[in-house]
Amino acid sequence: MKIYTDEGISGLNTKHREGFNAMIRDALAVKIGLIVTKSVSRFSSNTVDTLTAIRELKAHGVEVYFQKENIYTFDGKGELIPPSSLPRYGSWCRSRSRTGRFTGTGTAGRAHSPAR
Repeated sequence: MKIYTDEGISGLNTKHREGFNAMIRDALAVKIGLIVTKSVSRFSSNTVDTLTAIRELKAHGVEVYFQKENIYTFDGKGELIPPSSLPRYGSWCRSRSRTGRFTGTGTAGRAHSPAR
């Protein structure tokens, strides 16, 4: 198991999230079979980035589990939660970022290597 983190980085854009991007690269290289993250909002607070990543990971056989929402992306509910929850969270993050009160700390997720 490896923990990927982006300390102090906003989840509004995955472009500068080195930990998140390393996790996605490792998953696409079949080093990871399951990504466990605390919540959808900790994975990414951008709806397009979240759905794009989930779809790409699914296409490569990598599942994501969101603990708070109890969602596994392979069970068919994986794309139901992000569109409804992320716009509200993204707005909150933007308002907190503008006022300087948002730290953006947390983990992108824990990744588990596929069983061999």
